[in-house]
Amino acid sequence: MVQGDDPGQALGNKVDIYNFGIVLWELITGKIPSENMSAVQAAFAVVNRGECPTMPRNCLATLACIITQCWDANSNARPHFSVVVQMLEEAQNEIFKMQGELSFDAYHSTLNQ
Repeated sequence: MVQGDDPGQALGNKVDIYNFGIVLWELITGKIPSENMSAVQAAFAVVNRGECPTMPRNCLATLACIITQCWDANSNARPHFSVVVQMLEEAQNEIFKMQGELSFDAYHSTLNQ
C-alpha cells in the first residue's frame, strides 16, 4: 500500500520511503499491518482516510520518529533515503548506548548483591 498526495502523481522514491516505514514497523512489531482487512480495504483506508498502523508504546522514540516521517501524508515531506540512513545510524548509536548502560547496570547490580 502506498500513500501520496495525488493518485495520478508519479511519486518515485517517496512511495518507497512510505513502504520502508511499513517494513520497519513490521520488523519492530512482528505484525502485518491491516491483517484484518483485504488488500483493497487496506489500500482504501490508507489512501482515503490516511490510516496508518498503530505505533507500539514501547517503540524507541527515534525509530517511531523515522517511521512517522516515512508515513507523512504529504509525500513531499517524507525524507530522502540518505536522511533515513542518517536517522537509522543515530538510532543505532542510541540503541548501542542504551545496551551499554543496561549492561553496566546489570553488572553493577551483581556487585551489590
